[in-house]
Parts: sequence; structure tokens; C-alpha cells
Amino acid sequence: MKATRYTAYMKTSGKELTRRQRQKALEILLREIAAVKTGMNLGRLLDLLLTYHEKEAILRRLTIGNMLKHKNTYRAIGKALGVSAITISKVRDILEARGYGRNPQRKRIYSRDKDTEDRPLLGYYKGARSIV
Repeated sequence: MKATRYTAYMKTSGKELTRRQRQKALEILLREIAAVKTGMNLGRLLDLLLTYHEKEAILRRLTIGNMLKHKNTYRAIGKALGVSAITISKVRDILEARGYGRNPQRKRIYSRDKDTEDRPLLGYYKGARSIV
């Protein structure tokens, strides 16, 4: 039985391309990209290579990047494009050359429960004030 991997939108086999196959595919891709002269040609190329959802994801990331470049806030970007702050943050990480992975320099901020801030460590004792 073949191993199967699932990507975001497509089921793929577990078999990797050989180095030669990968090199040949990249040469073909480069040749096709070099032949693009107009927006219409680019659209046709993308239609051949990508699904509708993949194209939308790429265009959305490019738009987020452009809005970040123009100093739009996360809230404005999220409202305009319907994306979460996490998505915007991931695009920012890519633009700042940190890649797709988790940003280890990012500090997590956890909200504090105000009811527990002033409470003694062992809680409130309702009995006698002292045992002496």
C-alpha cells in the first residue's frame, strides 16, 4: 500500500521526485515564466499550475504584504480582507525573512485574571484570625 500525504487541497503520493525530475520540472517552469509578457499570459499560466484556492491564497498574501508595507494596522487589514491576526503575522514573518515557521522571538502575552491578583496564596481562611 502506498503512503499518502495530504496537502492543503490535494492528495499526493509519498514518493518523492528524483533530483533529475525536479531539475527538469524547474527548467520547464522557468521557461514558462520567462514566456509571460502580459497579465493575461500570467493568468493563464497560474490557471494551469494552481487551483482556484491556491491562487486566492497567494493573492491574499500579496495584498496583506502590500497593506503592511503601507503601514495599515492588523485590524484594518483583517477587516478589509477577512483574515485573522495570525495570518497577517505569518505574512509579516515571511516578509521579514523569518520564514513560515513559528517566530521564537515573539513574546506571548497572557491575560491575567483580576480576581486572583490580590488573593493570598492559600486562599481566604474564614476561621479564627490566629491560633495563639
